[in-house]
Amino acid sequence: MATEDAAPKTIETTINNTEPLPVSKLGLSQPLASRSSNYTTVRKTKTVNTGFANVNLKADIRLYSSGSFREIKSCHEWTDHTGFTFSLDWDEKYHWHKISKDHSSVTVAGGGVLNYVIFVSGIGRMYSRPIDIKFTYKL
Repeated sequence: MATEDAAPKTIETTINNTEPLPVSKLGLSQPLASRSSNYTTVRKTKTVNTGFANVNLKADIRLYSSGSFREIKSCHEWTDHTGFTFSLDWDEKYHWHKISKDHSSVTVAGGGVLNYVIFVSGIGRMYSRPIDIKFTYKL
């Protein structure tokens, strides 16, 4: 049989994010809201050099922070190719990300096929090279 002391307490108050809540008033050890909370985006890139050009896996990773607390909220990833791209064609086949359960890391992957033409004695020959790129970003 539950006693009155074991029953959960109901706290009815308005949380205003411009001022911290008085900890003593709520009987808590930490404030529920604080002045410093924000979102930032970091861009991370991993590159594979293919000779004259690069294939890049890029990710915009959105972070939330409040005081010393930080977590990964979302990720947007894509691939592209840069550098000397004449006679090169990048065909992206996939890209994905997976945020860890505790939101402290994200694994990002992408890949596709680099198609290129090599001319020897005026004759062009088509080649294809599959490229897979993967990295993990940790807080």
